[in-house]
Amino acid sequence: MVQGIPTVSIVLAVYNEEQYIQEAIDSILADYDSSSAAGKYAIEVVAVDDFSTDRTFEMLQAMDYPALRVLKNQAKGKVHAYNLAMSESTGDFVVIFAGDDLFNVDSILPRINPIREQDGPAVSFCALQAFRGARDNPAQRFPLSGGGARAGGAIAMNRAFVNLCTPIPIDMPNEDSWLCLHADFLETFTVDVDVIGLWYRLHEGNSSGYGAADAAQQRNKLLHRSLVYGIFQRKWECEMSGAKQAAIAREVAAHSLARSGNALSILFLSGYPFGRRIRALALSKVFLWRLRVGLGARVSGLVRS
Repeated sequence: MVQGIPTVSIVLAVYNEEQYIQEAIDSILADYDSSSAAGKYAIEVVAVDDFSTDRTFEMLQAMDYPALRVLKNQAKGKVHAYNLAMSESTGDFVVIFAGDDLFNVDSILPRINPIREQDGPAVSFCALQAFRGARDNPAQRFPLSGGGARAGGAIAMNRAFVNLCTPIPIDMPNEDSWLCLHADFLETFTVDVDVIGLWYRLHEGNSSGYGAADAAQQRNKLLHRSLVYGIFQRKWECEMSGAKQAAIAREVAAHSLARSGNALSILFLSGYPFGRRIRALALSKVFLWRLRVGLGARVSGLVRS
């Protein structure tokens, strides 16, 4: 805390982002300096370059922002980069961000105010607005119905939650699901905030797979990401209630069945929520995922070539 106001650390793991990184950092620090929130909280940005082969690292080093700290990753890998960024951050609150997205600084206070008085682990989830090419070319909002999205960039964490979740296991295929599982399955104060925290850029390199034009590629990425359920279960099962243990076991089973292509067994998986069941079912076959992608493109503009 600086002079009685909270400090917010925005942490980035970046790799070959020269096309987007200037705009991404400007959307935090230039916009903060001119926003009405300036002075109501302090801000720092910790950017860790994951051995980029383009000009990303040099561009970050050249940026003239006192609140920006630029580090080189100590070992190759996105999870290593985020672990380093979070361990080096000093803020009372931490927000994950990506070097190809655009930040909304006006969302910070609505995101941290609901968790400021919590001593234990606490997070807020905000909404994301997907876009393609330019901010004024919107696609789908996450979630469509309002409230907060279960995604890494949507989470504002207090320091107690960061300490609970980190270091993120290095064999983790993705960091955001690891954080979301801690919020949903362990003793954590959570709140949804109906404000757009960032604009999520859709392009072919999205780690979520949503930007890719090829449905099979998307499916493979998401199936790989689903390994997080088993890793989380093995680490925390003894710390969860009976109901939470059963819920995480169903996630592990559903995604294992999806990876093996066993669609019929997913249909009859006892106690699994309908919406989750449909998603796992779609992931079980390439043609089903392609159908889901096609329907989603028509409805939302989220995925399109």
